[in-house]
Amino acid sequence: MSSVGGFESVQGLLQEGRFKQAAGFLASSPVPSRGDERTWHELLSAELHLELGEVSLGERRATALVQNNRHSALIRARAERVLARTSFYSGSFADSKLHAQRARQAASASGEVKLRAQAAVTELVLFAGVYPLESARSMLPEIRRVVARAGSAHLMIELRLCVARSEARFGSCSEAEKHLDVARALLGDYPNLWLAGTIELDQSNIAALRGDIDRSLRHVELALELAEQSGHFRTRMAALINSSQLLGCRGKFDSAHDRLNEVTGKTNCHRQLTLAALDSRANLLVTSGDLEAAVSVLKDLLAVSQPMGETRLHWDRLTESYTRARIAAAVGDWLDAERQLGPALVLARECHDRIWSRRLDLLLVKCRAKNGHAGLDDAVFDAIEEANIEALAQRYGSLSAVLGSSKKGNASLIRAIRVAEGIGNSSLRRDVTVGMPTPTDLPAGSHIDDAVALLEFAAYPQILAREAFSVLVASECVQSAALVSRGDHAIDVIEHVGWNAHEAIRAAESSDDHQTICCGTYRDQSHEIVATRPYGSERG
Repeated sequence: MSSVGGFESVQGLLQEGRFKQAAGFLASSPVPSRGDERTWHELLSAELHLELGEVSLGERRATALVQNNRHSALIRARAERVLARTSFYSGSFADSKLHAQRARQAASASGEVKLRAQAAVTELVLFAGVYPLESARSMLPEIRRVVARAGSAHLMIELRLCVARSEARFGSCSEAEKHLDVARALLGDYPNLWLAGTIELDQSNIAALRGDIDRSLRHVELALELAEQSGHFRTRMAALINSSQLLGCRGKFDSAHDRLNEVTGKTNCHRQLTLAALDSRANLLVTSGDLEAAVSVLKDLLAVSQPMGETRLHWDRLTESYTRARIAAAVGDWLDAERQLGPALVLARECHDRIWSRRLDLLLVKCRAKNGHAGLDDAVFDAIEEANIEALAQRYGSLSAVLGSSKKGNASLIRAIRVAEGIGNSSLRRDVTVGMPTPTDLPAGSHIDDAVALLEFAAYPQILAREAFSVLVASECVQSAALVSRGDHAIDVIEHVGWNAHEAIRAAESSDDHQTICCGTYRDQSHEIVATRPYGSERG
C-alpha cells in the first residue's frame, strides 16, 4: 500500500489491532504542516476515533477528507469506509450503503487490491445482518476471490468470522466453530488484538447457543480483556452487554445490571448497541420479576428504535418482539404475546434464521395452547433435529402447555425444568414454567418418552446423566443411587436417593457392591450414576 507519510508506526499498530496504543502515539506527535502528511494525520485520526468509539469525531474528519476532491482515490476509499461504518453504527443504513459503495468504487480506482478487499469485507460485515441470509451468502464467492488476491491474513480472518456468524444463524454451530478455529489458527501467525477479542466474543455467542453458560462467560471475559488492551470500543460494549445476559441466566442480577451500567450513556452514537443494552436490561427485569420496570425500559427502547423504522438489523427487531412477548406472557396476556410473535416469525423465516425461527415457533406454540388452540403442531416439534439444549428445553416446555394437566404434560414440564436447571439457566427456567401449574411428583414406572429423551440428550452428558438418573429412580429398579461428577481431585454429588451426600461419595469412591453407569464427560468431569439394586433382585 502507498506511503503513509511518516506514520508507518501508527499504521502498523492499526494493523495489529492496537488502537489505544496507536491513538496515544498519534496524539503525542505534532500535527504536520505539510499537505500530504497532514492528510494522513487526519485519515488515521478518523480511523482511530471510529475504533475507539468516538463516532462523531471520526465522521467529522472523514467527511472533510471526502469533500476534498484533490485527495487520492486511496484516501477517499479509506475515508468513505469510515463513513460507511459511522453511518451504520448510528442507524443510518441507507447512508451507510451509499458510503460503502463509494468506498468500493474509490478502492477500485486506487488500484490497491488490498483496499478493494477491505472495502468488500467491510460491506459484508456491516450488512450481513440486514440482508436475508441467502443474499449475504451470495456475496461470498466474489469477496473470497478478492481477499485471496489481496493475500491479507487479517481480512481472511474477518471473512471467516462473517461466515461463522452466517452458519450460526443457519443453526449450524459446529460449522461455525470450525470457521472460528481456522480464524484462531491464522491469528497465531498474524496477531491482532481486536480480531482476537472478536473471535472470543463470537465463541462466547456460540457457547451460549449451545446452552453452555459457563464456557460462554469464560470467552466473554477474555473478549473484555482483549478489548481493554486493544481499545476497541464496540467489542468491549458488546461483551459487557452479552455478559449481562449470561449473568442474568445465572441469577446474578446485581452483577448483570452493573455490567449494563458500564454501557449506559456511552453508546448514544451506536444505536444497535443502545438497543441491545436496553433489551438486555428489560430481559433481566423480566427474569427477576420486576415487570413494571421492564415495561418502562421497553418504552425507552421504543424511543430509540421507532425513528429507525424497518431499517434495522433483523435480530434487533426479532429480539425486541421476543422480549415483548416474554413480558406479555409473564403478566398472563397470552393473546398479546401471540400478536408480538406473529410478525417476528414471518421476518425470521424470510431471513432464513433458523435459531430465531425455532425460538419464536416454540413460544408461539405455548401461546396458542394458552389461548385455547392446543393442537399439536408436529412440524414444529419435529424440527429440532439439530437443536441446541435450550431449544430442547423450550420444546418440552411448550409440549407441556399443549398436553395440559395430563401425566404426559406434567412429565414434559418436569423434564423442561430439569434441563434448564441442569445448564444453570434461571431465565430459561422461568420461561418454561411461566403460566404453568406447579408440577407434581411423577408416579413410579417409565415411558417410551423417557427413552426418546435419553436419545435426544445423548450429545449433552450433563443433561443425559440427569435424565438417566430420573429414569432409574422412577422405574424403582434401584434401592440407593447417586448422580456424581468425578474430577481429578474430587467427587461432587449432584443428586442422591437412599443415601445421604456423604454415603453417596463413599459409594462413588468404591465400586464394590455398586453398579456404575458412565454418562460421558463434561468440562473434564465424568458424569456417573452409582447405584445399588433392591435386595433380592440379584440373580443367583
